[in-house]
Amino acid sequence: MLSAICALPKAVFNTALELVYPRSCCVCARSIGSSESVSLCETCHKKIRYNKPLFTASTRRAGYYFDRVHSVAAYEGVMRECIHKFKYNGMLSVEGLFAELMTDYAGKYIDKNLFDFIIPVPLYRTKLRERSFNQAAILASSVSRKLKIPCINNNLIRIRAGKPQIDLPKRERLKNIKGAFKLKRPVLLNDKSVLLIDDVFTTGATLNECSRVLKLAGTGYIEAFTLAQGM
Repeated sequence: MLSAICALPKAVFNTALELVYPRSCCVCARSIGSSESVSLCETCHKKIRYNKPLFTASTRRAGYYFDRVHSVAAYEGVMRECIHKFKYNGMLSVEGLFAELMTDYAGKYIDKNLFDFIIPVPLYRTKLRERSFNQAAILASSVSRKLKIPCINNNLIRIRAGKPQIDLPKRERLKNIKGAFKLKRPVLLNDKSVLLIDDVFTTGATLNECSRVLKLAGTGYIEAFTLAQGM
């Protein structure tokens, strides 16, 4: 996995440890057979609650700048634990699982012919240094390879840190994220269609602010795509 190889210290160290010891489920620690998932045993894998039919927030809510949003599964239980270990503990071994889940979903429900580019939600530079990798960029890279849509990582940037969104109620999240993003070369996205990637959709504040910046640059159509949905 190219993104795993390119990741920085903490994540690389954790991944190296996993190579030394036998494969085990990242949730329950049971040994994993060769026929099972990359990171989960069959029992834990079955506990993931997938969104059926696809989750489309734009049909249920008003005020979003993106045109549609997809989320693979509910942000709970096994999925929540895997995402936390990925983001905060640098457990890059679950990248394979996430890539499998997102690309399988995309193959069924997302029309790749609609999009000119894939863009991940960026991290602020201090957060990126602290975490050593951008989880949205890793997910975007996997989807890009599967759908064969070019991925742009360095045009949409975060220019202000703000407070962690997870600690704020919905109204405060909208205020906190306002003005946090900008495009370095907006002309590249004029009249283009974009698939915007992040790990979790909760209130949609971050994805919405990214989409607002994209639409101001003339982006014609935006679908957001996340690994999980937490409401």
